[in-house]
Amino acid sequence: KYFPTKEDLVVHRFADHQTVAGSVVAERPPGVSAIDALHQHFLDGLTARDPITGLNDDEDVLAFHHLVYS
Repeated sequence: KYFPTKEDLVVHRFADHQTVAGSVVAERPPGVSAIDALHQHFLDGLTARDPITGLNDDEDVLAFHHLVYS
């Protein structure tokens, strides 16, 4: 994968998730509200310890968050 700038090298991880919310809402089962689908998706991410939730104590994830947010 080519990254035109150093910033792109770091923030591409966020960019990979830009369309997730739209997909979750578009693919939700009939009768499930958009907010409920997004809430469940977030809870599933927490259960899976998905780093994108921001709630993960893996050393690599913590190092990445430190790099980005400090």
